[in-house]
Amino acid sequence: IWNVIRVPEKKPALRPCCMVQIKGHGMVMKLKWCAKPCNTPEKDIDAIGYLAVATASGKVLIYRLADGGGDLIAAVNAAGAIVFWELSKKEYVTDEGLLGAEMIADTWSSPAVDACWNSDRTLAVSFRERTIRLLDTKSGDCLLEETTVRTAGAKAATQLRLFPGVFIFQAEPFATNDSTFAGVCYLVPDQKNDGYFVVPLSNRHELQIFDVAACATNGLLVSCGVDGALLVSTNGRLAPAYAMMDFTFSAQRKALQLTR
Repeated sequence: IWNVIRVPEKKPALRPCCMVQIKGHGMVMKLKWCAKPCNTPEKDIDAIGYLAVATASGKVLIYRLADGGGDLIAAVNAAGAIVFWELSKKEYVTDEGLLGAEMIADTWSSPAVDACWNSDRTLAVSFRERTIRLLDTKSGDCLLEETTVRTAGAKAATQLRLFPGVFIFQAEPFATNDSTFAGVCYLVPDQKNDGYFVVPLSNRHELQIFDVAACATNGLLVSCGVDGALLVSTNGRLAPAYAMMDFTFSAQRKALQLTR
C-alpha cells in the first residue's frame, strides 16, 4: 500500500505505507478498494469502505472497517457471470460465507471480464469482446452499451466518490509512428438526452494497460502498463458529480518507471 505525500509547492511523491500479508489462500489475484460513495468521514477513525481481495483459493476475502455504507461488492466468476453481494443483509450471511446473487444473459456474446459499481444499483461491466454495458442490478436491464472500436475496452474502473462516469481501458491499440499504444477513455452517461459521451484521456502506455485507478481525494487518474510506467494525469473535462461546468486543461507526468 502506497501513500501519496503532498508538500506545498512541490510535486507529490509516492512512499511505501505498509505491506499486508495474506496467508493460507495462495496467490492474490486482484485487489479492490470499495469506498463509500459521496461520503466524507468526520473523524480519522470513521470507516471509509471495504477492502476486497480475490485469491487463488477461489475465495474473496473482505476486510471490513465497521460502519454503514459501501456494502455492495461485485465480481466476475470463472464462468463469465457477474456475482454481487450485499454485506448489510443478514439473510445472505451463512456459516460458510456470504451468498451472492448471480447475473448472466444468453444475449451476451462473450463472457464478462470486469465489473464495477457506477451507482448504488448500476454496474459497469466489461466483456472480452471489448464491450461496455451499464446494467441495472434490480431489473437486469441494459441501460447503456458502448462498442466503438477505439473507446470500448475489456476492462473498466470507477470512482464513485467523485466521478459519475466509467474509465475504460484495454481497448483496440492504435499505432503512432513505429510504436503501438493503448489508451484510457472516460465514459459519462447523459441521462437527460438518453445517451452518453466519451472523453479520451492522456494516459497512454505501450502495447497494454494493466490497471487504472482514480484518487478519491483529488481526482488524479493513475495508470500502469506493460511498459513499466506509472502515469498520473488530471483533466478538466472530468467534471465531478453534481458539478455544473468543466474546464479545458490537461496535465500528466510519469510518477514511476521500472527498468531492468
